[in-house]
Amino acid sequence: MIAGVLILNLLIGLGMFELELGKMSERLRCGLIICLLVGEFGGILLLETVYRKLGEYQKEKMELKFREQQEKSRRENLMDIYRIGREINHWRHDMNGKLEVLYRLQNRGCYQEVEKNMEQLCEELKQYPKLPQETGNEGLNVALMKAIVRCKDEGIKFCYVVLGKANKIDSIDMGNLMWNLFSNGIEACQKVQNERVMEVVVRDGKDETEIRLENSVQESVLKQNPKLQSKKVHGEKHGFGMETIYMLVEKYHGEYCCWEEENRFIQEIYLKHNQ
Repeated sequence: MIAGVLILNLLIGLGMFELELGKMSERLRCGLIICLLVGEFGGILLLETVYRKLGEYQKEKMELKFREQQEKSRRENLMDIYRIGREINHWRHDMNGKLEVLYRLQNRGCYQEVEKNMEQLCEELKQYPKLPQETGNEGLNVALMKAIVRCKDEGIKFCYVVLGKANKIDSIDMGNLMWNLFSNGIEACQKVQNERVMEVVVRDGKDETEIRLENSVQESVLKQNPKLQSKKVHGEKHGFGMETIYMLVEKYHGEYCCWEEENRFIQEIYLKHNQ
């Protein structure tokens, strides 16, 4: 197509030279004008086609990055669950051995040693994160489990309340939505120098599911980043979290709103059950 337009322009240029030399008949002049119009139309068509192809390529490239990010997130979720499961199995194995030792010490009448080991065992139990209760949604269960472990590692006080059974939203969608919210909240809390807090309430209503998340912030998010875009070094490889949130809110014909109150960033999401 590009070659055809270039050849047409070349012929038009040669015709213009002939026209200047006065060697062109009236019929050829009319033909030259028609060629000029066709050339302009061809140029416009060429630009439109190139622009459309570039747009399709950019869209495919963005979709590929988005799918890669989603796949990476799923792999990380599976690895986190696998790691947590191994830690629980390891804890069970150690606990069985310690209980066997306590049983033998008790049979031998070593009560002081039993008491000392029991106190030590209780202190060890406090270090293990509390697993979330069954919520009725596997995606929400996984997101809460990961958030509890991550918040414990980052020194973030994490509180959650689930009112009702959040089983009217697809588990995969719920898991992606909640983990993206938690990831953004944890990232914001990491910058806070004082007390770090993240609280979430999930309420299952008759016609919609309501999600409210509050997390500590060091400075105003809406003033520094009103569009909530990624501030990471390679921004083109990040920022998919908010895109996923917006996409899922739109999928469930819901609403998303956010505001700030006293060093707290608050987000509320409403998802309708009838998509």
